[in-house]
Amino acid sequence: MKGIGLFLIFFACTLMGFFAGQELADRIAAMEQVEQMLQLLRGELRCSYIPFPQAFCQVAERLSSPWKEFLQGLAVRMERMSGSGMRELWAEAVDGLPKNCSLTAGDRKELTALGKELGYLDLTMQLNTLEHFEERWERQIENLREELPGKRRISRCLGVCAGIALVLILW
Repeated sequence: MKGIGLFLIFFACTLMGFFAGQELADRIAAMEQVEQMLQLLRGELRCSYIPFPQAFCQVAERLSSPWKEFLQGLAVRMERMSGSGMRELWAEAVDGLPKNCSLTAGDRKELTALGKELGYLDLTMQLNTLEHFEERWERQIENLREELPGKRRISRCLGVCAGIALVLILW
């Protein structure tokens, strides 16, 4: 019976190490989805010259969850314009993202900061703001991609080592 318990402890620690490595890969995927959303939004604004709510709706049709709901909700709130500016509406939409969307608190903070720069300048400045944000975001994604193999390996090794250590301590 004790052996089964020790095996389960080892197995659980190993799984935790594998899941920790997967979290970074999920974060990269979520950041790539944000980048795609912003590229589509920039293209829609550049080519169509339509207001943000309509651009959000058109871009949302090409995205998957949670970004589809993010843009649709933002468009609805902007149409209602309940006395709030783009900054507040964008921040509310970012806060409303599900916790399991794989973005860290820092990623959410950066995304919120983007909303502070949107909605009050002319079209050229809006497009430049989106382009500069995309460039910074892409650099972050590239850095994370470079770190991914090493961090994934370390987290797996730590999970296995923690499992072995606990098994030895409890034996």
